[in-house]
Amino acid sequence: MGLSVAKFGGSSLSTEQKVRWAAKVVAADEDRRITVVSAAGTSEEHQIKLTDDCYSLAAESDTVLMTQKTGAIIERYQ
Repeated sequence: MGLSVAKFGGSSLSTEQKVRWAAKVVAADEDRRITVVSAAGTSEEHQIKLTDDCYSLAAESDTVLMTQKTGAIIERYQ
């Protein structure tokens, strides 16, 4: 029994379909016990990287706008 590590990020997590594919890859191998997930990349529908969205939130001083932006980001990845 070995140990397998998988890393997903960027374009491999840019759409819901790709996230589901990554989950199937992980579930298909019992030895794959460690999964590293980095920020999702851009897609045709969403041209701004998640990392850039997070930087934008960190710079936001208006808590109402921050809450609205956070909600939009969460909705994008549901």
